[in-house]
Amino acid sequence: MLDFKDYTENAQRILTSVQDILTRFSQNQMSSEHILLAILEDGDNAAVDILKKVGVNIEVLKDETSSFVGRYGMRGSSVQNGGSVAQIYITPDARHVLEEARREAKRMGDEKIGTDHLLLGMILSPSTITFRILSRHGVTPDNVYEAIRDLRTTGTTSERENVDVLLKFTEDLTALAKEGKLLPVVGRNTEIQRTVQILSRKFKNNPVLIGDPGVGKTAVVEGLAQRIVEGNVPPFLKKRQILKLDMGRIVAGTKFRGDFEERLKKVIDAV
Repeated sequence: MLDFKDYTENAQRILTSVQDILTRFSQNQMSSEHILLAILEDGDNAAVDILKKVGVNIEVLKDETSSFVGRYGMRGSSVQNGGSVAQIYITPDARHVLEEARREAKRMGDEKIGTDHLLLGMILSPSTITFRILSRHGVTPDNVYEAIRDLRTTGTTSERENVDVLLKFTEDLTALAKEGKLLPVVGRNTEIQRTVQILSRKFKNNPVLIGDPGVGKTAVVEGLAQRIVEGNVPPFLKKRQILKLDMGRIVAGTKFRGDFEERLKKVIDAV
């Protein structure tokens, strides 16, 4: 049995949809190629992001995997006449991939097993069918690792449970200023200078900007970010980052008591 709480939401969705694939093909034994087909048919997950990044044609790979499952998938006695699956068996092939994915998640220090780990489990298991299918499309452990690093570094992965907490819940205003994505700040020199003065204190150095919506509180912070990028700040502020906490992201998806507090604590610990 699979313990779904160990998997990301996307990975849970993928593994659940495998049952629909088995029913469609009137099969009852889940192998690694069923997991790969579920990933490809879902389309919105980290594994697909990685495959696209390494240059794989997703539609061609999906057709090939679907064709293989249809021709060689194993049908057992627990498949009922209507095609529904009374009981699903996990083949040694699939178990090996799942265990390899678990080891990779642990090795990478990730809390959850994601579809990126499932993909790694396939490409790190030479005895599986999915290894041979993926290898034919130029997928290797090296280019998968590189794609994972690039997607996580830029925060563009479809699965954010294992992404750095600061990338997940904050926005780097200094990076936006460096890219020229912030609007020029006019008429806020006094407030920005006062903010710098407060930050310069040894004690009581937490500036608080108070005012009605639209009066320019955010503009003051963005102005400071622009000054940091320009180098027009005291030495202790040079090369510093200003991170904007996105409360919408922190609150989104909090279903149980303590979820919000746990996320906020992780942000504080990361800072």
